[in-house]
Formats: sequence, structure tokens, C-alpha cells
Amino acid sequence: MPSRVPRTVLAALAVALLSGCAGAPGPAALSSTATPSAVPSSAVPSSDVPSSVQSTAAEGAPRDLPARAAKRPATPAYQPHTVNELLNWVFAGMQLGRSYHFVTTTPAGTVAGVATWKDHIGGMVDMRGVKGWDQRRVIILGGDTYLLQEPPLDGKRWLKLSSASADPAVQQLAPLRYELDDLADPIPGWGWLGPIPVTKGGRVKLDGVWTTAYTFRQNNQELVAGSSAPSDWDAMRQRLAGATATSTYYVDAQGVPRKIVITVVRDGHSRVTTHLLRQWGQPVSIYLPKPVEVTERVPEGLRSA
Repeated sequence: MPSRVPRTVLAALAVALLSGCAGAPGPAALSSTATPSAVPSSAVPSSDVPSSVQSTAAEGAPRDLPARAAKRPATPAYQPHTVNELLNWVFAGMQLGRSYHFVTTTPAGTVAGVATWKDHIGGMVDMRGVKGWDQRRVIILGGDTYLLQEPPLDGKRWLKLSSASADPAVQQLAPLRYELDDLADPIPGWGWLGPIPVTKGGRVKLDGVWTTAYTFRQNNQELVAGSSAPSDWDAMRQRLAGATATSTYYVDAQGVPRKIVITVVRDGHSRVTTHLLRQWGQPVSIYLPKPVEVTERVPEGLRSA
């Protein structure tokens, strides 16, 4: 979901917080549409015709021979040096498919699902627990997050948390929405993008595709700024007090992220979250809950979370 601006790092807390049973959403399918890739122009340098080809033409080589393309040197892979360069490259690479399947593993459990991006709507996600999450089902559509309720609340199976809600109880759960969002799309994108240096690592083959590892580190200030919208920084400073993070992106030659590993250190303890992003560009369908099955009243269990 290339142009969404998510927060990262606290996804493991959301997995530990929510538990329930799986359920099937109602109809109203929305599917993804692939778009061409767009990589930074600096990744495609121009090449001159080799001198050997020029000399052959000068010597009067027959002009009726089949045309053959000059053998050009291989285009060097784009090499980002800062987080800003890395994420701009990744955003462009994600336009290659717009949709993907993901598996996210945290210390608390494993979540799997599908994600896509729809113009004029935003990011769309459908995910459920695989291990340790007790099959909790979550659907995300732009700024709206739907949580499956078991047992139902007021006869409604889905709780809707909207970013536009004026309900203080819903506003209080904004960090939870961010954490759930990050399970599917860990790419950060708030105002902290900048000159944080990136270290290039080795090459790793994932799902048959060669990738290169790029690592960067965030101090506490950078971590807070990259974990939420500015309006939520005060709350995030409390929840992330003293924490630092190290992130490694495994990116293919087109800038598409295939794996992301985030390690958060706080109070001497490390928490590792691994995101596997697969099957880029394959169409996915995400079905929204029926309106009659949705409530916006936050249950007491979440109010006190």
C-alpha cells in the first residue's frame, strides 16, 4: 500500500491484546488492480554504444545483415544510502503490484492475510490469526478498522473503529488501529523520513527471487516520530519510552520489499517482528462486513485496554 503512512513497531502488542474466533464477512467485494512499476530515475543510467560496434560500422560492415542489439553493460542495482532514499524506492517498487499476501510473526503469535491499495480509498486488509492470535479477524478499509467480536456486542459481530470518529473511546484506540495496520503494512512514512543512514548487507534468495538486505537504526525520538501521526506522539512517547529499533528490508531489484525484520529493544528486552510479503500483483478480493452486523460502541474490555 504505497502511499499510506503507517506506523511500525507496536504490532506485537496488538496481537497480545486481541483474541477471539474467526468469522466470515458479508459481501461487497473490492479487488485490486495492478499498475506499472515506477523506480527512481537514478536507478537507470544511460549507456553508450561499445567502441567495438562503432569500429565495425566504420569498416563498412554489410548493411543488409539482421540488426542486432549492442550488448550493453548490465544496469547496476539502485543503491539507497539513507532511509528516505530506501523508502522512496520501496514505495515506487510497491506500485508494481499493489496487492500481496503476507505473514507476520511476532513474539505473541502469527497473523496472515492479504492487502491491496485502492485509489481514492486507501489501504485494504483482510487478516486473521494463524497461531497465538486465536483466529481474530480484522478488516481494514482506509481509515476504518473492523474487529470481529466474539461473543457479538449488541447483536453485532463487528466493531468499527473509524479515524474520523468523534467518540473519545474510539480516539483513545488510535494506537491500536496503527498497530493492526502495521501487521499488514510495516512501511513507515511520517515526517521522520530523512538522512538516517542505511547499511547494505548481503544477498538473500526469497521465494525464488534475489533480494538485497538494507538495515537502518532508529533512536527513541526517530522511533516515536515514525510510529504514529504527530497528533499521537505524546501517547507514543509514553508507550515507547526508552525503546530503540533496528529494521532490515530485503528488497528485490525492482524495489519490491519481500521481507522486513524489525527488532525493538526496550528495558533490555528484544522483540522481533518478521513480515513476509509474497505473491505481489496477484488480484485479491476483500469483503466488507454487512452494515447490519456493525456497531461503533466500544466494549468495556477495549476501553480499559
